[in-house]
Amino acid sequence: MTQEQLLEVIEGTIDYAKIEVKENPIADDNSASVSEVILENLRGKSKEIELANLQIYLDRLYRNDLKRIKKDGDSRPVRFDHTLVHKTQGIEDVLSDFLEEQVAIMELELKKKNLVTQKGVPMNILYGLVTDDGTKRSLSVDKLKEDLLGDKGQTLSAEVIDYCIDRFHEMRIIRILSKD
Repeated sequence: MTQEQLLEVIEGTIDYAKIEVKENPIADDNSASVSEVILENLRGKSKEIELANLQIYLDRLYRNDLKRIKKDGDSRPVRFDHTLVHKTQGIEDVLSDFLEEQVAIMELELKKKNLVTQKGVPMNILYGLVTDDGTKRSLSVDKLKEDLLGDKGQTLSAEVIDYCIDRFHEMRIIRILSKD
């Protein structure tokens, strides 16, 4: 998408959700609009913007302002402004926080289902999809399970691996192209 189209998506989402926008540029923003600063924060290191990341970022802004409203004891509607966007920071930080939240949710689910008792299982499964250099490693589900079950240091079952893979897919953290 072009920058103009992305700005339209941001502004359309803000309008649809009835979010106020307060333009109060701070020195670091060079008088850019709130939407332009959001767009810049979304670029990250790759300079590309994925729509799923945009959704996560806007949700984080929304939730951060709800916290700000509660802290200040305000009764105003949700508002995006330069201060909020600046404090929310870049997409890498937001995605890292998002992943931590989702992993914590999964750990609770696994514990409630009595599938595991130790922490870190979902992250260990995700690490199976990362190379030693920290880049994405594409594997079939069967190959990932084989690698994880063959690791003598792991105490995972196929059921736990399947559950985590399915939940990561539902959360849009990983993409399953096919189960074959």
